[in-house]
Amino acid sequence: VNVRLNPGTAQLIYYPSQGRVANICQAIDDCGFEASWPAGSRRARNKSPETVPKAAAAEAADSGRSFNAARSLPANQLVTVILHVDNMTCASCVSKVERILLKEPGVSTARVALLTKRADVVVDQSINSAVQLAAAMTQSGFPARVLEQRSGHSKTLRMTVKEMASVSSADGLEKQLLLTPGVTSVTVTLSSKQVAIDYNPSVTGPRKLHRAVQDTGFEPTLANSDERLHTLSHSSDIKKWGYAFLLALVMALPTIFVSNFHFQPCKAYFILPGLSRHNLVLFIFSTIAQIGVGRYFYKSAYLSVRSRAINMDFLIVLATSIAYIYSLAVVIIAMSLHNNTTPRTCFETGPLLLAFVSAGRWLEHKAKSKTASALAKLSAMQPSEGILLQYNSNGSVMSEEIISAGLLQEGDDFKVVPGGKVPVDGIVRSGTSAIDESMLTGEALPVVKAAGDAVYGGSVNQNGLIIVTATRVSDDSTIAQIIRLVEEAQTSKAPIQRLADQIAGIFVPAIITLSMLTFMVWLIIAFLMKRAPLNVFESCPQLGPDYQSPTVVGAAFGIAFLMAISVLCVACPCALGLATPTAVMVGTGVGAENGILIKGGEPLEMAHKVSAVVFDKTGTLTSSKPSVDTVVQLADKTSISKDLLLALVGTAESGSEHPIATAIVKCAKDELRLSQLGTIVSFNSTPGRGLECTVSGVEELLSARDGQSVQ
Repeated sequence: VNVRLNPGTAQLIYYPSQGRVANICQAIDDCGFEASWPAGSRRARNKSPETVPKAAAAEAADSGRSFNAARSLPANQLVTVILHVDNMTCASCVSKVERILLKEPGVSTARVALLTKRADVVVDQSINSAVQLAAAMTQSGFPARVLEQRSGHSKTLRMTVKEMASVSSADGLEKQLLLTPGVTSVTVTLSSKQVAIDYNPSVTGPRKLHRAVQDTGFEPTLANSDERLHTLSHSSDIKKWGYAFLLALVMALPTIFVSNFHFQPCKAYFILPGLSRHNLVLFIFSTIAQIGVGRYFYKSAYLSVRSRAINMDFLIVLATSIAYIYSLAVVIIAMSLHNNTTPRTCFETGPLLLAFVSAGRWLEHKAKSKTASALAKLSAMQPSEGILLQYNSNGSVMSEEIISAGLLQEGDDFKVVPGGKVPVDGIVRSGTSAIDESMLTGEALPVVKAAGDAVYGGSVNQNGLIIVTATRVSDDSTIAQIIRLVEEAQTSKAPIQRLADQIAGIFVPAIITLSMLTFMVWLIIAFLMKRAPLNVFESCPQLGPDYQSPTVVGAAFGIAFLMAISVLCVACPCALGLATPTAVMVGTGVGAENGILIKGGEPLEMAHKVSAVVFDKTGTLTSSKPSVDTVVQLADKTSISKDLLLALVGTAESGSEHPIATAIVKCAKDELRLSQLGTIVSFNSTPGRGLECTVSGVEELLSARDGQSVQ
């Protein structure tokens, strides 16, 4: 909306499907202002939903204002839909998917990542839905499914209901859930037995929704991140391309041998007139490669043509198919003419090219799988269960229940026992303990927590029993936000990648054009030279006068064709569109695995300009394992020896799990050359203060070691 005091006009950009001009004028009238519709503004009625962001941006540019397409809609209607998109093989596919998504009604922004096969779409949920977006992508030749839907005012709970076996049971479950207060929408997928529930967290929570499903007679389980990690692991792709590479290699090696081995020409060299033995062998191996390995590329190329987004696989299919068809054609022509010569063929092109490309795909997916291992380690930090406390009217603990961490809600009280993990973020209500937060902060030493202190999900409780009130649960927890940061970083594009994507968008048509131009140039050169640069037939002088030299036209056509095919083959790997996203994805994944969080491709690209690194805390750069540096004895050495002092202190500290205690115990064993220390009784540890205990058996250990009595 842009309102101008003089001359008293208001310019609005709106969705025609959501409102009429008369209603807008009536709304202004209800505010106490008279509004009328100028006849000259009639053209604005024809704006389609997908052109609204562009029109708004143009208007903002004219008025000198900044504009963000995602903010042109009411915030409570905008949701972020995360889709898993298949059949994307190169940067041109990414551009096509983004164009398809941006044409969908209600979509304001779309960001697509090739390597993770992920699309982040900001859409107006009052106009379009996540399921409709996935269906639109599938119809366009890019099968998609919904991974997640995020909104600032609502949350999504995903559950698996294995007992759901019929359409009627799915409909009944959906209707029952829609009657639950706070539920805004329900999506039931019968084939995968998945239920996605959008709800208002201020009205209801995951535990209530879980019980609502149980009330319908089903036993649901919370959907975890295993499916997404399985997708990121690329295990199926690694297996597929590994087998494809092996088959292509087995077919390619014989073709290399046969095509480079010079057989002694003779009549026995031919099976039929025009068909030599080595051409027959090449034809067999090439056909197996085209069917066994080429089918993956043919399917992808067909889908790319259908969706009008020609990709790298189309180049591979074009190169191998033309070489195969040309070779087959010249052999058939030679046979039909009963020639006593054997034509030079290109049967070896297909198996060799398919072997190289399959090997590249296999190595590419192997590199991508490192990201899954990094995210898997991050996800492993999230505890799967928590101990929920229920209180009676007097405020006393009535019951304790072990439930899934995903069912904890804000305001719940839960208990964390010594050695257990904190399930979600919260505030300590009662108790004192030392918490190991090294998985978040990198600090080796535990932090003492008391009532009122914040604790974070995934941290480890060292020794005390604490009661915690949940403050941030599920996707709002700190560890969940870290995982989300890593995922989003892998979908971000570096500035150089944006340039590469623009070039890759015209890469395939440009290569095809260059290949045709190469063919024409070499054909002209061959005719101008009055003879062929290379002979496309192998001569057999021993065959006698029946042998006839090939024509200049045939020879010229053959060499021009070989040069054109070479251009297609060299351009097939398309490293331009794969190098940068592969580096960003693997880099961010390996960084996360080593505790370094990188916020995307742009910081990585700018990192080469860093000349100095400043650390803001003392002790951050450590080995994360404390060790004893110096032992200072304050007591008189005549009253107690250093060995006895180490034995006493080491034995006392052996009852503690504190990192400093572990370091002292290790130092005592190493200095005294003992594998075991004394025994302790009446052990009592006070977090933040130290410990007290009774030690025995130390003198005997030292006496046994030295062979003399120790007091």
